[in-house]
Amino acid sequence: MRYLPSGRVFRRDSFDGVYYHFSYGKVRMRLRPCMWLKVACDGIDMGDSVETIGPAIEREQFIAEVLGMYYVTRKGCILYRLRRGNSIVPRLFASQHLRLLTDKSTIRPADMEHPVPQWHGTGEKIEGVDLT
Repeated sequence: MRYLPSGRVFRRDSFDGVYYHFSYGKVRMRLRPCMWLKVACDGIDMGDSVETIGPAIEREQFIAEVLGMYYVTRKGCILYRLRRGNSIVPRLFASQHLRLLTDKSTIRPADMEHPVPQWHGTGEKIEGVDLT
């Protein structure tokens, strides 16, 4: 399968100082910095479970997995290819027609220094309290 050049949207995972590391589903590659088009993220990635939304009369609603991401210049947005069960859905969907079902909540690392309590063996004795 040919990935470059194409309208596919690769996720840039990291930069090691020389190469950018990209992923597109299970495909991984690295490239030196070059010209690229920054695309706003919709929060939907390859392999995510999504539900189609919209008026029930207009389209059938179903749950599917994101199989492909394509940037369409004339629309100016990412369109998503879906797989429903074992079959590929023939049309592409925009993010406003999809609801993300994959839980992507994460706990961010702490950015606040917390003081560690220390005891030096000194303190006041409370009169009239028997701790034994």
